[in-house]
Amino acid sequence: MTSPRDPNQPGWGDLQPETPQPLGQPPAEGPPPGWGQPPAGGSPPGWGQPQPGWGPPPAGGPPPGWGQPQPGWGPPPNPPRSFVRRHGCLLSFVVVLGLISVLVVGCVITIGPTVGMDLKLMTDLQPNANQVEFQMVNGGTTWVIHVAPGHESQAADLACRIVKPDLAGTQFANDRFQLIDSRGQILADQNTPCS
Repeated sequence: MTSPRDPNQPGWGDLQPETPQPLGQPPAEGPPPGWGQPPAGGSPPGWGQPQPGWGPPPAGGPPPGWGQPQPGWGPPPNPPRSFVRRHGCLLSFVVVLGLISVLVVGCVITIGPTVGMDLKLMTDLQPNANQVEFQMVNGGTTWVIHVAPGHESQAADLACRIVKPDLAGTQFANDRFQLIDSRGQILADQNTPCS
């Protein structure tokens, strides 16, 4: 092995000691001090030429087994993924959609008959009533029917001829009802006698 300052190596023999540059003067032309001149014959021997022992690559490509996975080497194969892991997002969507459907169906089953009865009473009482509303208090329903102006005298007849028969035979048969005028005064209710 040769030392880094071997005088037999090209370019090392021309070393010059560094001389400080005087202040205020432009730098000298040429290579910086201490670098020496490049060798006269071009690049040093061994540069850009094949190194001994590194001949050209074999004509048939790399030797067998180079660059190819060997049996028994490498990470273990991935186990097959379960159905839930492959379709987790889809399953989550189906579960959420199912919960929303259950909530909607539950609301329709709970409130649907009440809304249906409200529409039936409103249709049957036209033009004698302006509005029909239901109030749910402690699990019981009270039907409030706003009698149209000018029809207040027919309130008892409306209660006996339309409201009681509409509520009879339904789940609302025992519900309370009130026919009121525009001032909120009760004109007839479920206790009004019918002849």
